[in-house]
Amino acid sequence: MNSTPPNQEDVENEAGSPNEEPAFGWHEEEENEGPPVLDRGFIGMLTAAVGLILAAAWVSEMGALRYDLQIAAPSVVRPGAPLPLRAHLLDRASPGALPLESIELELYPAPEGEVEQTERYRPAPELESIQTWTIDNPSLWDGVEGRVTVPGVESGDYVLFARAQVGGEDSPQTVAHPLQIATDPRPPLPVRGNRRYENQRYALLERSGEDAPEQLDARFVGGSASLDGEEAELLVWVGEGAAEIRLEAVEGMGTVSFREDACESGETSGVVRCLLRAEGDHAQLDVVAFRSGVEVGRRRVQLPMGTNAPRISVPSLIAPDARDARLEVQHIGDIAIDIFHESAWVDTRSGQDELTFQVPVAPGLWLAQARDAPLYGTDHHMRRFFVGTLEELAHNLAGIRAQQRWPNPISQAIADGRFSCAPAESVHCSDERIARFMLSGAEYDGVEGALYTRGLAQAQERDEGKRNRQRGLAGFLIVLAGILVAIAVGRRGLRASKEADTIREDGKVSRAPVFGASLFVVACFVAAAMIVMARGCF
Repeated sequence: MNSTPPNQEDVENEAGSPNEEPAFGWHEEEENEGPPVLDRGFIGMLTAAVGLILAAAWVSEMGALRYDLQIAAPSVVRPGAPLPLRAHLLDRASPGALPLESIELELYPAPEGEVEQTERYRPAPELESIQTWTIDNPSLWDGVEGRVTVPGVESGDYVLFARAQVGGEDSPQTVAHPLQIATDPRPPLPVRGNRRYENQRYALLERSGEDAPEQLDARFVGGSASLDGEEAELLVWVGEGAAEIRLEAVEGMGTVSFREDACESGETSGVVRCLLRAEGDHAQLDVVAFRSGVEVGRRRVQLPMGTNAPRISVPSLIAPDARDARLEVQHIGDIAIDIFHESAWVDTRSGQDELTFQVPVAPGLWLAQARDAPLYGTDHHMRRFFVGTLEELAHNLAGIRAQQRWPNPISQAIADGRFSCAPAESVHCSDERIARFMLSGAEYDGVEGALYTRGLAQAQERDEGKRNRQRGLAGFLIVLAGILVAIAVGRRGLRASKEADTIREDGKVSRAPVFGASLFVVACFVAAAMIVMARGCF
């Protein structure tokens, strides 16, 4: 039987061209002629791409800043006045603060005119420091705290340069704090609220009753009605039309408890003291006025709630020659307290469970603000006190713009000589009681006397040009890695397409998906490069 031998072309079409490279990175040999050969070019390009990505990560984070020296100090101070300061050292690699043994402070004149960023946060080489200090008094939060005295220099802008050494680091950590030394009167302290929600804030609501006393103005001492189970002190100014004051709970408006004799007895036009306990997120109560045992009016009060800060005790009026007046702070746990005098932050201290120290006797208005954290938070307890007479206090408060947030007509009436109180000899009309009521009006909102300055932010701004160059190089390396990966993907795709051409009978396979995939890979790496150039790798 005769058979026609296959021609050479048919054999090649069935077995594939001997000169054509197969797909998937393997050189397939004849059956049983040995294992496939690895595509070293493909593996080499992927290895190079991975190396470029690792190099980009190293370049981007080379010389990355780790430590952050932070100080809190006033931004404005008078010549010769005390300057309190707190300092903490943070580590980006671990939570919390690092132990800080001491910091060195240097006072320099601020640079004049426009200066480069590299010179803004470091003293000029030709300048000598005006004065140097060392603060090594430890605080409860692994930092240091204390106060120094500003030298009697001319008014102007200065820089307080702080330096701290970190164990194992050759270069010290630094931060430059802007400081204005001025003899002009201080502006009011920045005020901030401390109640999280509207129904937790103090509010003096509607008053009812045709024969109600003129005022029925109720204020909480220390700015809070919830003192972690302790009794809060409520002061009620009755005003013209003397009456006896009692408290009455409002159903469905929180939990408020008090004794039957919670308020001082007797009809008066002065200030009545009441004690109560409040629990929960919000609460209201009614202040009810009685005359000869008959109700004549009432006022609803929304209680200030939501704080468990340390509690402060201090007299309201202190004589300038007093030597035994003391300020006490009580709290279970850590305590931090700041002291302000006439809107100037003058001292800071910290302790545990209890702090007691002698009250300064410089004339004027003082403020003590306590909390249980080194930074300002939502919870605090405040007490104002005054060194001087009641008349001096009234004139002082009548001229403070910050008091206008909580109208206090009693201070203006005393300043104008129109205030009257009966019975004059009673405790309701004593100078201490009237002063306590006037001062409590400004104890609801916390104050911010410190300017926090971060050394890490300054170092990042100072080294911004260097960091941008590093991230630009990292982005270039990532794009280059993307090009290598795209070439490898395209190379493998084209080989697979040629292999498919030998199998299909209806024409060649389209190469468009191969090029599209390569372009998509490049686009992904370009996007990654843009992220790195904007934020770094980590």
